[in-house]
Amino acid sequence: MTRKTESILNVAIVGGGSGCLAIMDMISMDHFRQLRMNIVGIADVNPDAPALKRAQSSGIYTTKDYHDLFHLPNLDLIIELTGSKEVSKAIQSAKPAHLQMIDHAVTGMFWDFFRLEDDKLKAEEEAEKRLEKEVKERSRKLKVSKEETRLQKRTAEGIIYGSPTPMFVVNKNHKVIYWNRACEKLTGIRSEEMIGTDRHWARFYSRKRPPLAHVIIDDDT
Repeated sequence: MTRKTESILNVAIVGGGSGCLAIMDMISMDHFRQLRMNIVGIADVNPDAPALKRAQSSGIYTTKDYHDLFHLPNLDLIIELTGSKEVSKAIQSAKPAHLQMIDHAVTGMFWDFFRLEDDKLKAEEEAEKRLEKEVKERSRKLKVSKEETRLQKRTAEGIIYGSPTPMFVVNKNHKVIYWNRACEKLTGIRSEEMIGTDRHWARFYSRKRPPLAHVIIDDDT
């Protein structure tokens, strides 16, 4: 039996049906985040009540007579879940004055509220999962797109370098980025010496002047 602390409310439940099971599940999953609760006892006249069976397997005190719950040490709250107004009135009359009680009607309102909160939480989790899935899918497509771009670049490079026609390519800054093998044979300058420079004019003109490629690039920009 858990000793009472300032942050935990010790609770006993009268009625071991499905409603009690639901409360037990909500407490175990910490759904009552602003109100920490610990179930210390359950009473039901039916020894085969499902919540009574679970409580027994979990080491929680059980009884057929709800009056026995009043003697549990450090008990703070009785929750009545039988659904009977007569039982609710009887507990209210018999319980010690210091002991608080919530009947099935009030518990039903709390249940509806927490069920809505639970539905909201599930919806948020589903939204997060969908977003995560979408991000992964976009990342996958981006990876495929990058791979296709690299493949296209390698293909273009292969065409340029393997072409029997002398070719060179300059970027917008007029720097050589490709200088194929046919161009190496024509000029006698290896691509390693020419790439990254703007000296491609030297093999075609006696002085530095913009070739046609520069004119086309400058017009486009």
